[in-house]
Amino acid sequence: MAKFRGVGEPSSGILSSPLRLITRTCFPPRVSNSIFYFQFCALLAILLDLPILRPVMGSLYISLVPGLAMLYLMDQQLDYGIKILCSVGLSIGSVMLTVATMNVVLPQIGISNPIEFQFVLASIVFIVSGLALAIRSSNDGQLAVRETGSILRSIDFRYLLLGTFLPLISIVGTYHLLNKNGVTAVNILLMILLAIFPIVISLHKQKTGTGFLIWVISITLLLDVNLVSEYIWGWDIHKELYLSSQVLESSQWNVGYRSNINTMLPYATLAPTYSLVLGFDLVWVFKLIYPLLFSFVPVGIYYMIKSVSNHRVAALAPFPFIFYYGFFKSMPHKQYLAEIFIVLLLIVAFSDNIRGFYKRTLLLGFGAALITTHYGSAFFTFALIGGAIALSFLFESKEQRSPSYLFRIQYLILVIVLFGFWYTMVGGGIMAQHITIRAITTLHIIPELLSSPPGRSGSGYASRGSSSPVWVLYRVLSIALVGMIGFGIFYETQKWIRQRFSTNPSPILESIAPAYLSLGIGSFALVSASAIITFGMGFDRIFQYSLVILSPFFLLGLKAGAENLPHIPRPHISVSTPIIAAIFLTIYFLFSSGVLFLGVAGSPLSYALAVDADSEWNVYSDAEVEGANWINENLDTQNVSAMGEQSRFKQKDILLLYGIIGPNDLVSSPPDKEISGDIPIIYYGDKPLQGWWDGALEGSVAYNQSVHNHGRIYDNGVSETFYN
Repeated sequence: MAKFRGVGEPSSGILSSPLRLITRTCFPPRVSNSIFYFQFCALLAILLDLPILRPVMGSLYISLVPGLAMLYLMDQQLDYGIKILCSVGLSIGSVMLTVATMNVVLPQIGISNPIEFQFVLASIVFIVSGLALAIRSSNDGQLAVRETGSILRSIDFRYLLLGTFLPLISIVGTYHLLNKNGVTAVNILLMILLAIFPIVISLHKQKTGTGFLIWVISITLLLDVNLVSEYIWGWDIHKELYLSSQVLESSQWNVGYRSNINTMLPYATLAPTYSLVLGFDLVWVFKLIYPLLFSFVPVGIYYMIKSVSNHRVAALAPFPFIFYYGFFKSMPHKQYLAEIFIVLLLIVAFSDNIRGFYKRTLLLGFGAALITTHYGSAFFTFALIGGAIALSFLFESKEQRSPSYLFRIQYLILVIVLFGFWYTMVGGGIMAQHITIRAITTLHIIPELLSSPPGRSGSGYASRGSSSPVWVLYRVLSIALVGMIGFGIFYETQKWIRQRFSTNPSPILESIAPAYLSLGIGSFALVSASAIITFGMGFDRIFQYSLVILSPFFLLGLKAGAENLPHIPRPHISVSTPIIAAIFLTIYFLFSSGVLFLGVAGSPLSYALAVDADSEWNVYSDAEVEGANWINENLDTQNVSAMGEQSRFKQKDILLLYGIIGPNDLVSSPPDKEISGDIPIIYYGDKPLQGWWDGALEGSVAYNQSVHNHGRIYDNGVSETFYN
């Protein structure tokens, strides 16, 4: 195993002197000097618009440096993986909150366009420089070069090679072969390769490098699907793109604009910040930067479970989360970014290395970032914490309760107040009204939901797909995954209760911390309720969110099941359970990724973008996007029509136009009705009826009316525009 030797260690190796020279050149001895040095290099790359260097150094400057400086100021001794995760969370949280504050403060002193390049960059420079100066005046005696040397000592060239090789294959396979030539062979082989990694990790004897392997798998899979097409794909992400575009266009964030998306800072301030500083189009912020940020969530799950259980459980815990199709069926947005702050909340809460004032500060900071990132995720997370506090009062003595500030009533009250303030004041209070109305409505229609669950409930999803053997097997495996998690929750709960009320002085060994188990109980109750109630999100999104907490219970449930089988020696169970779990997850991913659906007649997997060129997901060709942009650039966009349900903006063409021209001037026209004479512009893209309307476009009333009665003013061979 080849490793770098640490800086300052005696060595006769030929790498020692050059490595010492490199680290001392690139990382000046004092931490504050290192920060100023990197800031200077990053600013040069940004201001001179240097190709490659500007986006690379700019993204590190925004996503890592502010948080890393904060951690140095706190002087907390953390694992390198946790330090990187916390740095990312602190960086993006502080940047988006700072730009939001600047958006409010600068107009008060006469600056009407606060979200412009110079002001945004200056705000980040102000944060980083202030932190560096604070470090210099406090604990700057620590040598940055020593930390760099210890990091370099831990590098294993095999992991480094893997970390370069797999994402590169993903980029080449998707961006070049799939997008340009329609070749899916590399993507299919890559999915098969990723599928076997749980087996590799379950057999992996060393504990070092596991977090890095999990990140490599995560980012490889995310790049494999996110790089499909040159444009964004999916549903609500078009609405998020429109909001961020409006902020960039007006150079300010309209805090009072009534929209649920407007309450989310990742789109109101963070995406515009990345776009301005990196010189990226917003589309590529969503396709590259946000998947990169989201790829740290599985790594966070690994470190989170390490602190509440053991390495065997932690090593496989991220894979139910990664291999469930909710991880990759949408471009990372909304709850996906919020999950960064959820895992950080739990990592900090259960960490023994972060204490006192700093723990409370980090928990409040990550809580505030979660609130301003996604309303649904914040609401459910604080509800789960409240449930965990209630369970601790019921089943634990005062001495047994978790000492973490996260599970104290004071913390819960503070975040609830902040939640109420944010969603009352931002977005015209639309989300405060929406949450209240939805809660009241749901309570009234529960009897109706029991008799007829909606299509996006768990019951609705269970009945989807064809009756072919491959679909039946996929459903069975999915039910087994949920069932095993439920059994793990049940088994650990009864152990917890037995220990609480047992008179036996020898305690029953637990597999997981009681406070974490309380969160698991609440999460599984939420998943169970979503079998009939969608909560405005749908079962797939609820389950994806819940797997952040529930993932380790799959392995615990499997282990509990094996322990209750007769004639199996316990030593065999501890060794074989992770391998059996890994094999199950491998097979499950081959189904959920769509690989095993290929070539099966009548059994398409609609979201399998990277392995099925005929996928029915909302993916756009360059020509479709060019046609929509042509309307925006050349015509008065008042009252533009596209195919869609009359009362909803959910269909392919409608969503494309939503992201470009916005909702105010957009009209959805059903294909079986004539288009109103008040609508002057009609747009048709490629396959506008797919997935929601049976029949061909040429046979629709609306299209025939356009062809015969309206003038075609644009046609690029794929998309058409008519003038009424």
